[in-house]
Amino acid sequence: MSAVAVIVCAAGGAVGLYAYRVARHNNAAPPQIIVAACPAVPPHARVVRAPHRYLRFYADETAFKIYADQPTDAVTGIDAEIMLKNRDAKIEIGDVELSFTEQVQNGYPLMSSHIETRTVRTSDGEAFGTDEWGRLKTGERWRYVSFASGDLAGYRPSEIPDADAMDRLLATLCISDEPRPY
Repeated sequence: MSAVAVIVCAAGGAVGLYAYRVARHNNAAPPQIIVAACPAVPPHARVVRAPHRYLRFYADETAFKIYADQPTDAVTGIDAEIMLKNRDAKIEIGDVELSFTEQVQNGYPLMSSHIETRTVRTSDGEAFGTDEWGRLKTGERWRYVSFASGDLAGYRPSEIPDADAMDRLLATLCISDEPRPY
């Protein structure tokens, strides 16, 4: 989110009006991911399965365009891309690595004003992965989650409203009794 600051300057009888765009950074952390058993599929949702059989996400088809359930790309390990409709922001789900894994390891930490790493837990409190996120100095947020199953999910630096929408999708992660058909 940004605000506009208006500054009026007077010098030698002339008045100047200047507007500056001021970035307001959302310092809030994205919601903690708690992995639990899958509930019934909500209305307008599509099940997106992670590569390693039992993990699922529920993507709201009114908000997201879903490219999923395709054979995993052998080079990148990307299994699904879930894009916000009418936006450039997207979540990648895969294994091996995501298209921005190298930036998470070598670039984003240098460009970030805040970085945090948390443990992903099951509803029983057991550790089930690592959730790394950060906020660039420009205010954009990124996120990279690695699960004990070997699955990965995350998004590149995105404006806060887009990041919030993608975080809501990541919060739908659940474990199904039914394995992914191969």
